[in-house]
Amino acid sequence: MARPRAGFAWYEPVEFRLGEEAADRFVVPHSTWCIDGRLLQRVDRPTARCKPASAGPRDFRRPQPEGTAGPRGAPGLTRATGNETVRPRPQPDSGFRIETGGRARSPSQHRPAFSPSRPRTRPMTLRCVVAFMLSALPLTLAAQSPRVLPEGTRPADARLAAPKDLDGYFPFTPPATPAAWEARAETIRRRILLSQGLWPMPTRTPLNAVIHGRIEREDYTIEKVYFESAPGFFVTGNLYRPRAPKGRVPVVLFAHGHWKDARLSFETDAKLRAEIASGQERFEQGGRSRFQSLCVQLARMGCVVWQWDMLSDSDSIQFSADVIHLFKRQRPEMNAPSGWGLFSPQAEARLQSVMGLQTWNAIRSLDFVLTLPEVDPARVAVTGA
Repeated sequence: MARPRAGFAWYEPVEFRLGEEAADRFVVPHSTWCIDGRLLQRVDRPTARCKPASAGPRDFRRPQPEGTAGPRGAPGLTRATGNETVRPRPQPDSGFRIETGGRARSPSQHRPAFSPSRPRTRPMTLRCVVAFMLSALPLTLAAQSPRVLPEGTRPADARLAAPKDLDGYFPFTPPATPAAWEARAETIRRRILLSQGLWPMPTRTPLNAVIHGRIEREDYTIEKVYFESAPGFFVTGNLYRPRAPKGRVPVVLFAHGHWKDARLSFETDAKLRAEIASGQERFEQGGRSRFQSLCVQLARMGCVVWQWDMLSDSDSIQFSADVIHLFKRQRPEMNAPSGWGLFSPQAEARLQSVMGLQTWNAIRSLDFVLTLPEVDPARVAVTGA
């Protein structure tokens, strides 16, 4: 049986049952409490006893013999323990008094220590003291903790400086020696890979490249290509090759800019005439599709050219333009703990982004062209529009 607690002192328990119909029990300290069926009040001395000053009305549903318990919540409990007698007492207005060592006290002068009708609570003063001590603990620990730098000195950390914006002044001091240039190049390369979520580099899975739909021209050929930069994710584009290459030839990676359907675009007659009139284009055939014309010219000059689609453009439709260029609101179905999508908190926390995926497609494009037998791996270039 668990010991009850009254204030800060423990007392030896004795068990009482209230009422003939009551199935619940509660424990009170031995020889130290007066009981009325609802309220347990502590007396000052072990010799104290409770007795009625005058007979009051008994609120019983039926007469009860002396020493038996009445219904639940009604006075009628009698128990003698040692030299102390606890007798039935009516409600507080019936005239009961508590005598302790010859000095009479009213029941209202004794604080209730336990009530079966409601749970006990700790004193409010104790709660305030504990709350104050807990709130002051961090300040105390901070005041006693050792300091790395003198008080008032901030670490030399760039992250603590004001955010940079386009209106700031950021002068560039070029490295003075080739060795310094190499060191700076390595630093910039590492920063770019890290910002794109590509450091460390992901696993290069099989490309499973498919080359099909060959078109023959007088001095060059065009082929359709798709391969997997990651399992299940495809890169699409056109491969231009010289018709009669002599030995191993250079290769050019051609990445287009922010154009709609860049690889498959064709100018209208009105816009083409305007470009020729302004000097942007010289020939009607070349101005009809500027991106294909650039690749054709490089192939005629003896280069292998790989022109691939950026995400959401031309044949690269696994991502829509709304996601790649016009993303505005989160997608709950793409924010799950597993199987998340771009722009979700899970993707951002892992530096997974559209730019990182575009960069990965460019890296795998280099892997693809280096598998072609006529390509010279020592002569690789990149261009675009």
